[in-house]
Amino acid sequence: MKFKASVALITCLGFGVFASLVSPFAGFFASGMKRAYKIKDFADTLPGHGGFTDRFDCTVFANICMLLLLTQVLYREYLTMDILAARFQDLSATDKAQLLKWMENTLKPEMSA
Repeated sequence: MKFKASVALITCLGFGVFASLVSPFAGFFASGMKRAYKIKDFADTLPGHGGFTDRFDCTVFANICMLLLLTQVLYREYLTMDILAARFQDLSATDKAQLLKWMENTLKPEMSA
């Protein structure tokens, strides 16, 4: 039996395994920090549960890791193109023409090959 999966599915599965195994350590870290400062809860906004930080520390850590995965690994090329397009729009008409001419001359040998 052969297993076929897209890169997106494998990435999601990998992140799911990572989040389920590593995120609880954010809770352990927060508990250790509270013990070091001798406090029971970070806040009292959620009675009986502590503050939002007490309730969602694992989720916040997983979201930070997801943000890093998206911006530094998965969508890195797209973000680069967005930045390039935004900077191109900031150029003057003369600079845009010079850049396009330079690109045309630079890419000609590659396109003819």
